[in-house]
Amino acid sequence: MNKYLHSLIAGLALCIAAGSNISAAPLEITVSSTPSLPLENLVKNGGFEEGMKYWKVLGKPEKAGEEGWKVELSRDAHQGDASLHVCFNGKGGKKTPGVYQSPKVFASPGYAGKRYIISCWVKAGGGTTNVGGAWCGAGGTLGLYSSDWGKSLQAYARTGSTGDKWIKVISKPVNADDWCKAAQISAGLAYTTGEVWVDDIRVTEADVNLSISIKGNPKQVTVEDESGNILLDSGPLAEKSVEYTKDIKAQAGHTYTIKALDKKGEIAKKICTVD
Repeated sequence: MNKYLHSLIAGLALCIAAGSNISAAPLEITVSSTPSLPLENLVKNGGFEEGMKYWKVLGKPEKAGEEGWKVELSRDAHQGDASLHVCFNGKGGKKTPGVYQSPKVFASPGYAGKRYIISCWVKAGGGTTNVGGAWCGAGGTLGLYSSDWGKSLQAYARTGSTGDKWIKVISKPVNADDWCKAAQISAGLAYTTGEVWVDDIRVTEADVNLSISIKGNPKQVTVEDESGNILLDSGPLAEKSVEYTKDIKAQAGHTYTIKALDKKGEIAKKICTVD
C-alpha cells in the first residue's frame, strides 16, 4: 500500500471515530520540546506595544513627504494595541520604507550553527505585490552578516496583497554559519507600493524536536500541521501497546495537531503551537 493511500485510510479512520465521542477519550497525550516552548524571540518589541522602542526608521524621515512614503504606529493590530503602519505611493525615490533593528545576540556564543526563521503577521491592501522575488512585498526580513558586514545571508517573510486581512507569513530557514556575527531585522514594504500593517514579528530557532507520549492503549497516532500535511502516521499499533512515544522534527511558526485513537474508537486530540 503506498504512503498516500495509507495516510488517507488512517485519516478516514480517525474522522469516523471522531464522530463517536471525542471528549470522552481516555488517552493522555503529553508533548515536550527541545528547545523548550515558547521559543526565544530575538526581536525586541516585535509587537510595537512599546511604540518604536528598539526600532529605527529606514531612510530619512525628513524626506518622507517628498519621496511619497509614511512610517508610523497604528491601533489596527493583529493582537495587542499597536502595529507598524507603512504607506508608499511610488512617486519618490525610496523603495524600501519601514523600520529596522540590529540585535547583537549573534555575536554571543551558542547562536552559530543553528537555523533561524523570521515570521510576522501582515495586512496588506490592494496594489501591494511581491512580484520579482522573495525579497519583495510586505512583511519582514532577517539578514545575517559577518563581523565586517562583508558576507551575508537573508531570510524573507514577505507577501503581496492579503485582501486587507491579517495573515501569518513565515520565511524559509536560514543557517547561521560560524561567520554570522551581526544581524539586521527589518519590517515594512520592499520594492512595491501600497499600504501595509505589520505586527508580532518573531525571529526564533527554526527547528524543534517534539517528544510525544501517549498513555492509555493507543491504537493509532497521527500528527499534522495547520495545512493538513501529515508529519506522522503510526499505522495500526500492536494490540498490547499501553504507551506510544515518538520524537518528530517540527518547524517553528506552525501549529501541529496530535490525534490518538483508542481501542473504543474514541479520539484524544492535543494542539501544539511551536512558537
